[in-house]
Amino acid sequence: MAKRKAAPLIAVAGVVVVGALAFGTFAESGGSSVKVADPGGGAVPPSPGPPAPFSISTLGPIGTAAQDPGGGGGGGGTPGNVGPPGIQGAQGSGRPQGFEGGGDRLFLSGVNLLDPNQSATTSGDNTFPTPLAVAAAPVDPLLGSGTGQTPTGCATDPQSVDYYAIPLKIETVGFSGAPQVHLRITGGGSVTVRLMQQAPNDGPCQTVASGAGGISGGIADISLSGRTNFQFTTGFTPALVISAPGSHTISTDSFNPSFIRLPGLSGV
Repeated sequence: MAKRKAAPLIAVAGVVVVGALAFGTFAESGGSSVKVADPGGGAVPPSPGPPAPFSISTLGPIGTAAQDPGGGGGGGGTPGNVGPPGIQGAQGSGRPQGFEGGGDRLFLSGVNLLDPNQSATTSGDNTFPTPLAVAAAPVDPLLGSGTGQTPTGCATDPQSVDYYAIPLKIETVGFSGAPQVHLRITGGGSVTVRLMQQAPNDGPCQTVASGAGGISGGIADISLSGRTNFQFTTGFTPALVISAPGSHTISTDSFNPSFIRLPGLSGV
């Protein structure tokens, strides 16, 4: 009886051992695998540093916009360049504004203007005499006709043209010495130049300085009589009157201007 009971136990044990061996052989053969999550273990990358600060810059001070000097040369011409603003002088109560420190030259601009700023000088050709210059038709005192007529009344004959200064109403403008005139002018012969001032309301013209010279190679350089510490009368309009027999054309532009130099010029 005891031998018969022991036999099943041995048999069961043998089955357990054989099953364990079979499982081990099956696992080694690769028939099954168990996936395990990667636990990591590498170093955590450092956080990026803060970005570099932005460079901050500011614009330079903005200057005053250039001002239109007015006058022009007629309604149909091409607008010229406008120069930088002049230096504003101190103003008294009730006085109109003026410009100071503009140099010692007044440039012939367009057809009938004198301008203290070379960069604001517009190109213009003033031919004389013309049939309209002989006629007694009225002329716009600001724009003139562009055909040799006189806008100020200081050029009184068809062989003459004149240019007047900006601003029209002079307050405290003066010079000291002998003015020098440089003209781009066609033709030949002698040219007479008078620096004048006209009283308000188309009043009479007074000669300030005068001189004469010849034309050579399209240029006339003329020295006028000198004045010591001269000052234009308040409210008067300075005018440059140019006279020459025959037919001539006076030319000017901002790159090669005709001009009058007034030594020690102040107030313009």
